Amino acid sequence: MRIDLLRHGECSDQAWLRGRVDSELSDLGWQQMLNQRSRLAHYDKIITSSAKRCAEFAMKSLQQDASVSIEPAWQERDFGLFDGLSFEELETRFPEALAHYLNNPYDHEIPQAESFHDFKNRINQAWLELIQTDVESVLLVTHSGPMRLVLQHILGFANQQLFQFELGYAARVSIEVIPTDSTPFCKLLEIVQAPEPI
Repeated sequence: MRIDLLRHGECSDQAWLRGRVDSELSDLGWQQMLNQRSRLAHYDKIITSSAKRCAEFAMKSLQQDASVSIEPAWQERDFGLFDGLSFEELETRFPEALAHYLNNPYDHEIPQAESFHDFKNRINQAWLELIQTDVESVLLVTHSGPMRLVLQHILGFANQQLFQFELGYAARVSIEVIPTDSTPFCKLLEIVQAPEPI
């Protein structure tokens, strides 16, 4: 089975941590997604995060290719009081909490947020369920955070490496899933950044 994970395009707001805030795609974001769509294969199954920046594209532009399933488990992390604010707003409103988060984003608890541990467990569980799917190909429209955690899960790198590679807007990650007698074997095929809009 091949699983392609597609990040949403650029959004119309200035959020620094964009988790559960329901941002919309900008005009450029739509163009990024449509450019990637022209390079996508046919899929047996399409899944999208329930966030508008993912689901709206999937429902409007992919529905004719295969039925689209909305799965909230593939949402971005809930960043609590930080969610949806610009970096400048965070510096003004929560300077101390922001400094603690920047110093240790994996263990520091953002007020009212989903913990990194819970976020990671949620995505790992969703991934284990997905790779048991009995189809040949899946497209998953989601977010940078879940995509990074999937790569961590299959490649085994430490938390500190999660942000040491680029996953730009509308980037695609392709993974091959090979059945075994136990847990399926997963192999990274490629990471493709979005082409520049024409």
